[in-house]
Parts: sequence; C-alpha cells; structure tokens
Amino acid sequence: MTDSTLPPRDPGDRELRRRLAGLPEPRLDGEVRASMKRAFQEGSLKEATGGGHRTWLAVAAVAAVALMLIWVQHLGPGLPWDILEQPAGLAVDGVDYGAEDALDRALARGGVVQVPEGGRSLVVAVERTLVMEITPGSTVELPSPTAGRDPLHLRVDQGEVRALTGPDFQGRRLTVATPDGLVEVTGTIFSVACNQDGTCVCVLEGKLQVGADRADLQPVPAGKRKVMFRDGSPAKITDAAPPHIQGLETFRGVWAGAVRSRP
Repeated sequence: MTDSTLPPRDPGDRELRRRLAGLPEPRLDGEVRASMKRAFQEGSLKEATGGGHRTWLAVAAVAAVALMLIWVQHLGPGLPWDILEQPAGLAVDGVDYGAEDALDRALARGGVVQVPEGGRSLVVAVERTLVMEITPGSTVELPSPTAGRDPLHLRVDQGEVRALTGPDFQGRRLTVATPDGLVEVTGTIFSVACNQDGTCVCVLEGKLQVGADRADLQPVPAGKRKVMFRDGSPAKITDAAPPHIQGLETFRGVWAGAVRSRP
C-alpha cells in the first residue's frame, strides 16, 4: 500500500494533497546534475567537514534554487485548461474537489476525471482551440494540452463528452478512445457517449473518422452517428440520435463563444 491509497488525515492534509495533485515531479536540469556528478567524482560530495562540507552546501544550494524555479514557473500564468463550469464532488485521479477548488492546477498534467451523477457538467477549454463538456456520471481521462500542433489524446470510459473545436485547432488532431473504438477529430462539433452496451459517436458539424481501430476508420459526416457494439455486433452508421443532437445544439449555443469569440 502506498501513501496515495491512504485517506487524508485531516482537512489540512487533504488541502495539501489537492494543491500537489497537479505539480510535476521535480527534476534537476543537466547543468545541476553535471555539477553534482563532478563533485562526487572529485570526492567533495560527501559527509565531511571543512572544504568538502562547504562544497556540498554550495551544490545543495544550487539544486534548491533550480527546484524553486521549477515551482515558481509552475505556479505562474499560462496553465492550459480554463475551467468554465465546475461541479461539486468531482474527482481527479482519485482526489476529491469542491466547486470552488483550484481545479486548473490539478488538470495541468491531465488526469482521470470522474463527474458525479445528479449535478452539473464539467466544462473545460483551451483558448480558441477546444471546449469540452463532460456530463454527470462520466469518467474521462483528459490530456494535458501542449503547445504547437502536437495531437491530443482523450479517453472516455463511461458517460458522454461533447466537444467543439475553435479556430486555433486547425492543423491539430484530437484522438478519442473508448473501450469500443477510436475517434479521430480534425475540426467539428460532436459527442461521444459510452455505456455498457457500446459507444455512440454523433456529429453535428464537420466530419469524424470513427472505427474499432485505425484500420477500421470510416468517415461520419454531419447529421450522422456511428454505433459500435460491445457484444461484437457489426457497427452501424445511421442518422444521429435526436437526444444527442439536441444536447449538442444546446452545448453549441452556450459554449461556442468560449473558443470562437475570444481574442
């Protein structure tokens, strides 16, 4: 059993775990590592007195400064996910968050998000690039958005996710995996709904590539859906399900401005 499986001892410990959830593992840069290696080879990096002790303190001070810079840079502006709507009681990587907690830092590196049933959706965005609604009762692994044109990888294990791409998404690619298949996104408005029977992918605008794997991908245009069944039955492309289309239209009406109208 590891510490991460133990319940928080008190509210202060719980708050600390929340604050640390999104922090990267501290690493020394190459210059610091090289300095410590030289000191070790020269015999000055050891428990000693006199000059050796001073050398050790100097190396330790440099390492401490490097780690502090990593910490400060992480806490600075530019965290990738904008939290547009946050429900109470959701969890990220098994850690609970309230409606007022600083969820953006917890999601800075991505993570498995569980949105409780019976409440509000979680809505997250990357400015002018992508906005996603994770509906109540969903379990989703969010990616950590990266600079440039690197692909994004999202996984939906259960529930429904609605997504809308913005102008800066052009040239990027989003891959959505479920237990039943794969969705490749290059710009569209769509939903992915997943339950014990299979996966339904509905398209409101644009076009998706959907299949059991990359070799099985088929185009699914606007107004259509592809259903992939967990019992092994052949997948079907049919007219989009009206409840999913209605949900996407409401989603577009409320949140399109989050990526399309921002400077």
